[in-house]
Amino acid sequence: MRDEWFRTWFESDYYLKVYKHRNLEDAEKLVRLIISQDAIKSGGRLLDLGCGAGRHAAIFAGEGFEVFGIDISNNLLKLARRDSEQKGISLSLMRADLRRIPLRSGFDIVTNLFTTFGYFHSTEENFSIFRSSFELLNQGGIFVFDYLNPIHLSRNLISESREEFDGIFLLQKREISGSRVRKHITLQSGEESFNYCEDVRLYYDDELREGLSEAGFDLIQLYGDYSGAKFEHEKSPRFIAICQKS
Repeated sequence: MRDEWFRTWFESDYYLKVYKHRNLEDAEKLVRLIISQDAIKSGGRLLDLGCGAGRHAAIFAGEGFEVFGIDISNNLLKLARRDSEQKGISLSLMRADLRRIPLRSGFDIVTNLFTTFGYFHSTEENFSIFRSSFELLNQGGIFVFDYLNPIHLSRNLISESREEFDGIFLLQKREISGSRVRKHITLQSGEESFNYCEDVRLYYDDELREGLSEAGFDLIQLYGDYSGAKFEHEKSPRFIAICQKS
C-alpha cells in the first residue's frame, strides 16, 4: 500500500487544533440547504461517509434523522461519540475505509461532505464512492456530494501561512501540482517538530457530473455555496450536487 496521508494526519492530536476555526456555522448552513430539498423527508435513514468528528451528523440527528457515520479515523470517531453523548444525540458510528464500506443498502440519504473526496491515488478508487453510494440507497434515495471547485481554488490559493497558538508554531505551504492540491503542514512545539501533509485529487465539474451519471445518478440540483447560490463554473467555491437514485 502506498503512503496514505490521511491515516496519520487524522489520527494526530494536532489535526483538530489546526482546524479549530471550523465552527458549526458552515455545517448548519449546509444541513439546512440539504433538508430544504423537496425530495428529502425528515426521519429517514442517513449515512454520512467520512463523518469525521460528527459536525454534520449531529445536526442531522437533531433534525430527526436516523444517522449512521463512517470514518477512517479512530480519533475523530471517538470525539464524535463523546460529543453526541454529551448532547444526548444518538449516532451509529463505524470505522471503515470508504473504498470498502461494510454496510448493505437501505438508506434514504447518503452524504459525502466538506471535500471528503479525492484522497485516494486513482480515479477508480475515488469514484468508487459514487458507485457505493448508489448501491447503499433505496430506490428514489438522495446522494449529497459537497466538494471544492478547482477553478475557484486555483485563483484564491494562499501559498503560505504562518500562525502561533497554544505555544505551537504552525507553517502551512500550499501548491497545485498537476491534478492534485497539496498542503504541507509543519508544527513546532518546543524542541519537537512534526510534519504532515494533505493531498487531494482535483476534479472539475464536468468530470464529477460524468462520474455521478455513470454511477447511475440523476443530478436534480447543483449549488455553488452553502447559502444555496446557483453553481457557476468559474466563480463558485463549492460543487454541491443533489442526486437521486431513480
